[in-house]
Order: sequence, then structure tokens, then C-alpha cells
Amino acid sequence: MTAWNAVAYLLALALALGGVLLVSRPAGGHGTVSSAAIVSVRDARGGELPVRAYARIAALDLVSDELVGHLVEPARICAVSAWTQGPEAWRHAGLPRIEGLNDLEGLIRLRPDLVLVSTFGGEVDRIQRLRDAGIAVFDLGPAGGMRELTRNLRIVAQLIGAAERGERLAAQLERRMAAVAARVPPTSPRLRALVLTPVVDVVYGGTTGSSFHDIVVSAGLADAAEGRYREPWPRIGAEDALAIDPDLVVTRGGAREALARLPGFARLRALRDGRVIELPVELFDSPGLSMLDAAELLHAKAYP
Repeated sequence: MTAWNAVAYLLALALALGGVLLVSRPAGGHGTVSSAAIVSVRDARGGELPVRAYARIAALDLVSDELVGHLVEPARICAVSAWTQGPEAWRHAGLPRIEGLNDLEGLIRLRPDLVLVSTFGGEVDRIQRLRDAGIAVFDLGPAGGMRELTRNLRIVAQLIGAAERGERLAAQLERRMAAVAARVPPTSPRLRALVLTPVVDVVYGGTTGSSFHDIVVSAGLADAAEGRYREPWPRIGAEDALAIDPDLVVTRGGAREALARLPGFARLRALRDGRVIELPVELFDSPGLSMLDAAELLHAKAYP
């Protein structure tokens, strides 16, 4: 093995472990690496996909809907998820809507050459059916917060041949999210906010590792649930909420009354004082690029 081949091999191996595989070329015959071309990427489950200009991309979840909408030309998108709402619904108007991996036959009939989907790992058989049909599938893994979003943004951009665009978008998102939080002076106390989402008779929160946490912190608020729960989306009972005693409650649009009707929650100081901020469903529910809009709106409402 030549010296340059050894360097190229080690570089490729190191970057492969980070989700991308590279092929490098020497320049001028001097044994130095002058450029590197990404030839494949790995998804959250370890599946390897070749980098190319996919022409028929199907997005099957809210995050993927937003990513393709900002990374590729509309003509390259053949379907989006059935749950697309708000501005993304207008962006993708006229495209077929697919209910995730629940409608495999309908998806296969559309003949996509790439499917983007975010799963928790329990849909292996359905993903394999698509691959058996000759369709490339990229699994983004479970939706989380900013860390997962920007990582997937960069990798998906590499996958579809838009690496520079993806890097610019990710860097801009990180910069603007930080700028919202910076509007609160370092010497000013930050209001403590608790995310509460009623689902029938159960209330779920959102803390470290979730998009809710990143929205709250980026809005210049303190996550009142931080450090209290192991899971990103914990169940929160009325007694727990009363013990946390947040300054603000953050929830999805239209959920304030449902929350107040549940036993014990009406006693929360934030509810009694009318300190409940409802965010539009399309912003509150999306762990995608809409987190920026959610953080900006939450900041404006919390610090009028």
C-alpha cells in the first residue's frame, strides 16, 4: 500500500464512522489529498445509500417534508406526508400525500427512487419491502431536537447532491436559533416554562432531547422540566406539574381549555394567572425547520 493510499484509507474510514464515506484523489502526484468526493452516506440504522441526484423523492414525515422543500427543486419531489400542514402544505400543494409507511402499495405505485422517513426502529419489515421493490430508503431515525435535525439536514443534503446548500441552511438555522435566545440579556432572569400537551386524559411534556426543549431554550426561556425526567417526552401528572410550578405553560393551539379540565391542572399558578402560551399546531408539532419559527413566536409572546 502506498503512503497516499494509506492516508486515503484512514481518512475514508474515519469519515465513514461519522455517517459519510469518501473517495479521495491525490493532486499533482505529490501524495497529498487535495479534494474529497462523498460517494455514499449511512442512515440512522446503518444502511448505506449512494450519493446522486435523485429525481423522484418521497418524504414520509414532517421533518422530511421540510428538508426536501428547502433542499431540492419541486420537480424532484413526487410525494409528501399526509400530515404536512401550515406553510409546508402550501409549498407542496398538488403533490400526493402518503400516510408514512402505512400505504406501501400506494407509495410503490408512485415509483420514487428515494424515500425519506423518520422511524423509531420498529418498521424494519416495511422498509425492507420498499428496498425489495428497488426503492432506496433513508431512515432519519427518531425525531429529536436541534442536534438530530441539523445532523440529518447535512447528511440528507449530501445524499441528494446538495451538500453546500445543506451546510448553509444548517449553519443559518443554528445561528438564528442562538440569536433568538440572545435577545434576553444575560443579567435578566429567564422565565421558567413547562411544556404540557394533553392527549385525551394523559398529559405529556417535553424536555432535554426533544424539539420542545430546544424551542423553549432558544426562545430565551428556562426549561422547567430539565433534569427531572430521563425521557424526552415524559408523562407529567398534575402533582408533578404543581411541584414544578412554572412561570409559563407552553402548549399546542386549542389545548389550554382541555388542559384546565383535567383533574388538578387548573390549580397550576400559570393557568390561574393566564400565563399559558398556545403555539400554532404546525409549529408546535414539528421537530423540523419550523422550530425556528416556533422559537421566535414563543419569545415574542413570553417577552412582549
